Amino acid sequence: MKVSPALLENSLSEPMKAIAMVNVFSHSMLAPPPSALGPGTGCTAARAR
Repeated sequence: MKVSPALLENSLSEPMKAIAMVNVFSHSMLAPPPSALGPGTGCTAARAR
């Protein structure tokens, strides 16, 4: 897995800042949300009822 140089440097010098960076990256909206919100809410599941 690729890791940014900024994250590697912060992990050595400022571990709490590095943890905060990981939290920001992991919760970012790089991908759109799923089209089905949960089991039974998709288009095919609604037609099957």
